[in-house]
Amino acid sequence: MLRHKTNRGLSSGMLLRGGMCLLFFFVSFVPHRYLLVYGTGSVEMVVNNLAWLPSVFAAGLCLLAFYDRERRHFSHSALFLPVGVCLVLNLLGAVGAEVPGLGLSREMYYFLTGALLGLLAFQGFQGRVHAERFLVFLFAVSACVAGYGIFEFIAGYNPLWGHVFREENVRYAQFAQDAALFGRRIRATVGHPVFLGAYLLLCLPVGVSVAAGRKGPLRLLCWIGVGIVSTALLLTFSRGAWIGAVVAGIVYFRQLAFRHIALVGAVLVVFLAGMLSFDRVWNTLEGRGTVAQLMRFKEDPRGVAYLQVAGMIQDRPFGGIGTAHYRYLAGRYQDYDDTPDNMYLRLIGENGIVGFGALLALFVFVFKVIKHGEDRYISLRQFKQANLCRGILASVCGFWVDLITCDALYFSLTRITFWVLVGVGYALAQEMEVEKVEMARERGACQLDQEF
Repeated sequence: MLRHKTNRGLSSGMLLRGGMCLLFFFVSFVPHRYLLVYGTGSVEMVVNNLAWLPSVFAAGLCLLAFYDRERRHFSHSALFLPVGVCLVLNLLGAVGAEVPGLGLSREMYYFLTGALLGLLAFQGFQGRVHAERFLVFLFAVSACVAGYGIFEFIAGYNPLWGHVFREENVRYAQFAQDAALFGRRIRATVGHPVFLGAYLLLCLPVGVSVAAGRKGPLRLLCWIGVGIVSTALLLTFSRGAWIGAVVAGIVYFRQLAFRHIALVGAVLVVFLAGMLSFDRVWNTLEGRGTVAQLMRFKEDPRGVAYLQVAGMIQDRPFGGIGTAHYRYLAGRYQDYDDTPDNMYLRLIGENGIVGFGALLALFVFVFKVIKHGEDRYISLRQFKQANLCRGILASVCGFWVDLITCDALYFSLTRITFWVLVGVGYALAQEMEVEKVEMARERGACQLDQEF
């Protein structure tokens, strides 16, 4: 009977991990939000509703997680409470919004394809081996996406999804209204260079931590993958992702010796000099007009957005105007871009001071937990696991910086990637706490043996 329960637990755990990998692979390679097929057949109906697949898949994985009773359930995680508080506060704010149904439905969708997946990742990837294997898988998938983006830049066209990423596609045109201005900026399988940059930013530090823990030919292969992801990140020409990558690098390399930091800096300088020597790269960078945009910041839509969000806060300071209401009510506040291009501005406008404060508290909690796990692994001289925690910490820190320039928590791929990394990082840190308890028990048992 005991064997039967163990097999059932292992089987459900394997299915949960496999489902998480399959979901991440799907959202990384298939632009499911923009697929549109004209017709009335069953195939057209399935394709046109793939945008809802991640949420349906997440709900199924949640049921599978409840079935897996042999492992610590995600509701027992300390991460469950702050996530639940954020969800409840945002739902309460949505109830009082101008269109309650819109706020409630979008909030639940963001939860199903975001924080819930983080909790599921915590349950599914408990144990160092499972967590490490998933991080390797995540990095390998991102390297393939990055390689495809580099091919797109060299070839000048997108062979797989070029027919989807065009203005004739109504769904894509509503999402990427400025697609005509992308120029040589790569979109790969994501469809937008800014969100592609955020996705690669999340995966790059993880790839560095994976490469640092490998040996032999596999180590060289991993470093090649790091180079591919870095090159693709540069070719997105997403300035927010670049700054986020710098912050992630500072977080990751902060404890290295000076000679190692100098070596990393030299490699980075050579890499940037080599990339900027290509005319297409330099011309695209020059066409971004960063300096001119900063000079006219008060008239630029990104600068004006601060005044527009201030009007929203003045109207509803505590509960906000409601999740997903920024686009719906933007015209009322003279914002005709439908987005402030700043996740924090959008969140404080939609969820108010209370909801925004709860999310910041959640971010601080995540930072402390993963940082504590890294420190504990270092104290036990388990540097490989500490390196993985450091890579995840660098990823989320860089992503938080990038949120200043884009609303990536409202984009399914980047939202899923972020929360899954948070769940895996928390699982690694929690594994450290379990080991502490087991070691204490072993020491207690040894003392008892000595006494007798």
